Amino acid sequence: MFSLFLLVCVIILEALTVQNLQEQYGLQRADVMVLFGGSIISGGDVLADAMKNGIAEKYIIVGGVGHTTDTLRQKVQEECPSIMTDGLPEAEVFNRYLDVKYGLKADYLETRSTNCGNNITYLLDLLEQHGIVYRSIILCQDATMQRRMEAGMRKYVSGDITIINFAAYQAEVVFRNGQLAYTENIHGMWDTDRYVNLLMGKISERRILYTLPGKQKRQGKESSMRKMKTVMAAGAVMLVLSACGQEAVEESQKDKVSLVIENIDDTDEAQNAQYEAFLHNETSVANPYVEGMNLTVMDEKNYESEFEDAKKKYAYVDVNNDDNPELIFKMSSETSELMYILGICDDELVCFDVFESHTRSIDFGVYDYGLVWEMQDYDGFEMTFYSYTTDGQPVEARRFTEENEADLAAYEGEEPDWIDL
Repeated sequence: MFSLFLLVCVIILEALTVQNLQEQYGLQRADVMVLFGGSIISGGDVLADAMKNGIAEKYIIVGGVGHTTDTLRQKVQEECPSIMTDGLPEAEVFNRYLDVKYGLKADYLETRSTNCGNNITYLLDLLEQHGIVYRSIILCQDATMQRRMEAGMRKYVSGDITIINFAAYQAEVVFRNGQLAYTENIHGMWDTDRYVNLLMGKISERRILYTLPGKQKRQGKESSMRKMKTVMAAGAVMLVLSACGQEAVEESQKDKVSLVIENIDDTDEAQNAQYEAFLHNETSVANPYVEGMNLTVMDEKNYESEFEDAKKKYAYVDVNNDDNPELIFKMSSETSELMYILGICDDELVCFDVFESHTRSIDFGVYDYGLVWEMQDYDGFEMTFYSYTTDGQPVEARRFTEENEADLAAYEGEEPDWIDL
C-alpha cells in the first residue's frame, strides 16, 4: 500500500487550544477568529470548539456563494434536516449549523464574497466597518485553500499583525484497492475526486493550467483542461511517491490513472462538440436578456456598419469554478465590441451573459483565472468584476471606483489564450 500525505498548508498549531496559543504566541486568546465558508462541515466543528474554549474575542464567518457552496448546503441539510439551506450563503449555512448543533452563533457574518480574494478584502471591510481592532487573527479554511488565505491576508495587513493558521482538517490519502482513499473519516470530507480537483485547481491561482511550459494551447477538443489537471494530479502523486522511496508503481495503478484520464476526456469531447457547433455556426443560443432572440457567431449581420470588418476570436475560461471551462466569444471592430459567455447547463448550451459596447468609454473582458470584468469611464472611473454560478447567473465579485482604484491590482490577471475564428 502506497501512502501519500497531502500537506497543503502550514498548520502552525497542532491543536487549537489556549495552552498552545500561550506557548507558541504568548497569547491568552486571539483578538479575532475567522472561519471561511469554503471549508467542509468540520470547519464548523472547529469553530464551535474554539468558541466553547474562549480561543478568541470575536468570531466571524466569511462566505457568500462560490464553487463549494452547493456541496456545503447539501451536507448540512443531510445532517441537520431542520436547516433549510437553499439559497443561503456559506456564512449563514455555517451559522445555522452552529446554532442547531451547538447552540452557538458567530458575532459577525460576511455574506457577499465569492472567492478567496474577496473573502479577505470583504473581511477587512467588515472589521473596519465595525471598528474591530485586532493584533492577532486566526484563519480557519479548507486545507486546500489555507495557504491562499494567509497570503491574501498578508498582502493587506501590516507585518506586526499575528496571523495564525489552523485548517479545518488534515487528510492522509493512500492507494487502496487500486484507487485513492482516506486513511480516516473526516466530518463532511470531499470525495477523493473532488479533493484532487480542489488541490490542483488552487495551484498558482489556477493560472498554471494555462501557462505550463511545453503544453499545447487548448484548441477545441484537441486539448482538455480537465485532462491536464488529471495528468498534473497523477504526476504529483508519482513525484511524492518517488520522493518517499516508492519508486515502483504497479502497472495496474498506471492503467487506472490512464482510464480516469480517458473517461474525463470523453466528457470534455461531448461538451466541446456543442461549443464547436456554435463556433461553426451550426447552432445558436438564446439571448438571456431578449426573449425570442438567438445569438450566433454571425451576429454582425444584425448591425448596419458597427461591425464592418469585424474580427472574431474565442477562448476557454472557467468563469464559475466548476472545473469545466466556458466558451468566451468576442467580436470586435474599431469602436464596437460584443462578448458572449457560453456554458453547459443540464447538457444544453446556454448563454451566461452578453456584453456590448459601441463607445471607447466602455470596455470588458475576462482574465485567464476566471473573473469577468467591465469598465466604464463616463462620469468617473468604475470597474466591476463578475463570477458566475454553476447555472450561469452573474454574481458581482467586486466593484472599484476612483476612490478605491489603488486596490484594483489585486484582481488583475492575464489575457486568456485567444484563438482567431
